[in-house]
Amino acid sequence: MINLATIKVVGIIAGLVIYGWLSYDYGSTKVQSEWNDAIAKLNASTSEALIAVNVKNADLQADIIANQNKQAEVVEVIKTQTVEVEKEVLKYVTKYRDTDCNAIDDDWVRIYNQSVRRTKAVTAKAK
Repeated sequence: MINLATIKVVGIIAGLVIYGWLSYDYGSTKVQSEWNDAIAKLNASTSEALIAVNVKNADLQADIIANQNKQAEVVEVIKTQTVEVEKEVLKYVTKYRDTDCNAIDDDWVRIYNQSVRRTKAVTAKAK
């Protein structure tokens, strides 16, 4: 027959088992909840960082396109000015075809100075 001491021992063991099971279940649920919260915060901060990077990337792409357009304009201006200088040089050469090119000649100095001024202006505009 079952005596009172045996019932007490079985009751205490059952209480400890139930307490252990409930404690373990509560602990694992709490850890899982904390883990989910940490993952949610990580995902939120990651998405914010990605949005910031995408915005900065879009700004940089706009700057790159603007710089490319500016460079294309400068190239066109340089081509135009080169053609103008070539025309001036051709006029000079046809005018003085019988003589050598003289570095002290007024027309030659004027052509040279114009080309230098144009180059400096285009370079300053490009900056």
